[in-house]
Amino acid sequence: MVITLLTDFAPPEWEARISAGFDAPTPNMSAHVELQRWLAAEALNRAWLGQIPAAERALSASWILNSSLRERPDLISQLIAIAIARIQVGLLRRIPVHPATWRNHLAEHDYRESLLKAIEVESVIGFRRLPEGLAWFDRATRADFLDLRRAFLVRLRDSPVSDTPPAVPQPERRSAGEIIASMSEPNLVDALGRVDRLIVDTELTERVLALRQFKEQRGHWPAEPSELRASRLQGAQWTYRAGRDGRMEVLLSRGPRWKSRGLVLPIRCELE
Repeated sequence: MVITLLTDFAPPEWEARISAGFDAPTPNMSAHVELQRWLAAEALNRAWLGQIPAAERALSASWILNSSLRERPDLISQLIAIAIARIQVGLLRRIPVHPATWRNHLAEHDYRESLLKAIEVESVIGFRRLPEGLAWFDRATRADFLDLRRAFLVRLRDSPVSDTPPAVPQPERRSAGEIIASMSEPNLVDALGRVDRLIVDTELTERVLALRQFKEQRGHWPAEPSELRASRLQGAQWTYRAGRDGRMEVLLSRGPRWKSRGLVLPIRCELE
């Protein structure tokens, strides 16, 4: 019933009122995560039973449900959407789905862009919670908050996709506004690291699907998939090894130094 509701009807919409700040309504995230775990388990179980259409349908339901979060402007929705997307790109490597369809799905959304927008929205909400008085202290607090947070947002926006967090220099002298602005910076840098790891995980899955699509059309692996070598990860590219036993291995040219937090997908994949 749940899968039918998600795949045959309009996707759910969650109310968002940015003007309400931290009091704005958000979906029940614990229930959302539990439902996503069930859909992932259902997809894997159906695939194990050889029921590939049913497995892909469960995965489609999961994808539609997650798409209802990824455009939301709040940070918690973005973090949950990123975590679920990592499960999904892992499943796509295991389940023999239709490659062309899912390659298009993987290109639908830029999680780095939506995360940065959510951080910007959170910054505006934080600014609105500062004292609004006309006293010099209140005005200086707001000005310092804006200056430090603007520089921080620009640094995040301009940083390359990387497995090491961008450096965030701290001022020697901190005013009240600077202290408030810097309190959440470590968590926001960590969030950027999570989305960068998802970008690389998605790249590997996209390349797995591209190779499967090529083999479906040609009956063999590509001799030199040069167009699939580029990676957004700084200082890395994808490499390919075709074995004599008819297998194809895809792996990154260097081992990323991700923080071991949450689901960690392998950075290599072997295809038969």
